[in-house]
Amino acid sequence: MKRLWGALTRLSVLRFAMIGTGASRDAARLIAWFCAATFTWLGNRYFTFAKQRARGSAIFQEWLRFLGANSIGGVANVGTFFLLTHFASPPFNGTNLAFVCGVLVGLVFNFTLSKKLVFKGPLCALSPATKRLRKAFRRDNKKRRGGNPRLYSFGSPTL
Repeated sequence: MKRLWGALTRLSVLRFAMIGTGASRDAARLIAWFCAATFTWLGNRYFTFAKQRARGSAIFQEWLRFLGANSIGGVANVGTFFLLTHFASPPFNGTNLAFVCGVLVGLVFNFTLSKKLVFKGPLCALSPATKRLRKAFRRDNKKRRGGNPRLYSFGSPTL
């Protein structure tokens, strides 16, 4: 489902950049890829790889690794789009069909590389003092919420 939202983000930004700002089709495609890559990184962080996401100061590094790893899929995605729109015959040279083909080619690369290279577990090691505070915080909230470990006063069970 996340990939669908990423594709819709990409298509929306592509159309806006082409029509709203007058950017060329290729420039709009690159802008759309960057926006969608950031959007899908957020989705991957909070849904697909929630337990393996980076914490603290390592979040920015994770985002950079995600963009780097997914740039391979992005090259395949944008390359497919470019080849189809510039060299294919109709109907394959249409913007929308070339867009969908590029998304499908990039999807395989993006998921595989994200799983293998980006979301490998929390990258920010916690100090023993921080671990003790987390444990005490959870224990205190469990008592306050009547033993239900899912209810935390700050709404974050992964604090």
